[in-house]
Amino acid sequence: LTDPREVGSGRKISTSSRLIDSGLLSPDEMINCHDGLACGGGRVIRDDHPMGVVPFSEAFAESSNIAMASLADARLEPNASYAGLQRFGVGKPTGIDLPGENGGILRPVARWTGMSKASLAIGYETSLTPMQVVAALGAIGNDGVRMKPHVALEIRDVKGETIRKFDPESLGRVVGPETCKTLRGLMEGVVLHGTASREGKVPGYRV
Repeated sequence: LTDPREVGSGRKISTSSRLIDSGLLSPDEMINCHDGLACGGGRVIRDDHPMGVVPFSEAFAESSNIAMASLADARLEPNASYAGLQRFGVGKPTGIDLPGENGGILRPVARWTGMSKASLAIGYETSLTPMQVVAALGAIGNDGVRMKPHVALEIRDVKGETIRKFDPESLGRVVGPETCKTLRGLMEGVVLHGTASREGKVPGYRV
């Protein structure tokens, strides 16, 4: 709740969802990953898993910084990018019913540099608390609706009577249901044949 940090590649999920939801990208589109070394937004960007021209789904599975940064830099306008981050709850508290929550860090567009779009796309120049991350990623599992987190369903008095009930509360739609379905497929690819293929698989479960 209290300690925001850079989320790194976790940010690629929301970046991809915004590109796909806006009709600016499809999972089958061929993307040039420049064999693992490229310049994007005025900075040198490297990939741990060098690739050439591959479908975006493969670039996503291998967590390509180059693919994500170059796509965001070329196709997302700063104000649209900022609004998309806000919809995912970046830069503001979730409102969870616990004290001391930190809102994280998201600088206004006026303070962005030429590197910001590319950097933000791969998880830099912004910081989130773990609670913000859970709430944001939960929206992908919830067909695009981000929910306010709670720690209790209800509060009862000593007689067992309910004195306060915490009903589900939507914080707004971040992307459309079809986009979320696509993203869940892309995320599963990370586990099946991407960067989490050795650590992420759980026998008998889809992850």
